[in-house]
Amino acid sequence: MRILRHIESGEFVSHPRTDDEPAVGLDPAYEEFWLVQMELPTLTPQQTAERFEEVNEETKTVTRGWRITHLPEPPPPGPDYLGFWDAALVSEAYGVLLGHAMANLPTNTALTAFIAAFQDAKEGRPNQGALQACIYLVMGAAKDVLTAENLAELQVLMDSFDLASQYTLSPPKP
Repeated sequence: MRILRHIESGEFVSHPRTDDEPAVGLDPAYEEFWLVQMELPTLTPQQTAERFEEVNEETKTVTRGWRITHLPEPPPPGPDYLGFWDAALVSEAYGVLLGHAMANLPTNTALTAFIAAFQDAKEGRPNQGALQACIYLVMGAAKDVLTAENLAELQVLMDSFDLASQYTLSPPKP
């Protein structure tokens, strides 16, 4: 397909003919170019496309197409601290811990430390060592009140929100 370019402004306009033959009596302010247009290819979610136009003065062609950029693979999902927190707050295990903390100073202190460390994690600043230590403190302080069902519930939450890849409920064996 042919296209016209205004010599002074460089602006491209439609060619007066649709049969790809040279224009007859062309205004000297214009010159003819061949237009090569590339269709936008089907993109994957890991690609973006940016439109481009290249003018080749020697061959009198204008190419309009797409530059495809391959995006990096997304990082693997990490812990969803906020999701875990929202689910934990309505869990039976948290209710047991909270009830015990109201009457037991070591559990209250451990749970308070855990909540503070977890707040940082929810805000995107997880201190994994401190948070793991707080989990151990809570588990140790409440070991006599948390049932096997409570522990299983907490483990399911940790698995569901990808915390189990970083943290454990059980301290290492000496």
